[in-house]
Amino acid sequence: MRSVKTAVAVAACYFISIPFQVYASDIMTVDAFTACVTAAICMQSSMEESIRLGLYRLVGTLLGGALGLLVLLVGAQTSLLPVTGLILGVSILLCIWLCNLFGIQAACVVACMTVCLVLLNYNGEDRYLHTLLRMVETAVGVVVALVVNRVLPSRHMPGQADEAAEAPEAIPEAAPAVEESPEENPDDENPNP
Repeated sequence: MRSVKTAVAVAACYFISIPFQVYASDIMTVDAFTACVTAAICMQSSMEESIRLGLYRLVGTLLGGALGLLVLLVGAQTSLLPVTGLILGVSILLCIWLCNLFGIQAACVVACMTVCLVLLNYNGEDRYLHTLLRMVETAVGVVVALVVNRVLPSRHMPGQADEAAEAPEAIPEAAPAVEESPEENPDDENPNP
């Protein structure tokens, strides 16, 4: 059922983005990629796991996006490639340090990816808007994944027995046979055949 839920969540993210792609294309660049990928990543077999991954994805994106924006705002963007490399390295180090400081190590990879995305992929005056849009798209993907996971039924409905738990009793002969050792069987007269 997780496959179906993932497909529904990804398709829902795409359909949500269509009006923005059609009607807001002159103002901003909206694409469904970030929301769709986030929904696919956050869709897990349990609601609790989806919430956990969704929160880490969201927190990592917000932290990485905010740090990337901060670096851009202080004017650390440069056309000198070695300087850009140094700025990127320091930004990633700061990002990892912040994740450790706040105890959100599970969000660290996403935060670092977002810093790289902001500093390396977005240029021009609209880079701030691009960053904010990616953060919003991530939030949309998380919310859609959680809603779909909650609304669509799980593999086992409440009250339905878990097939895996019943399997050993259903097939008792599947258990390996245990031969008795001579010490355990006192009736056996010839212990060494």
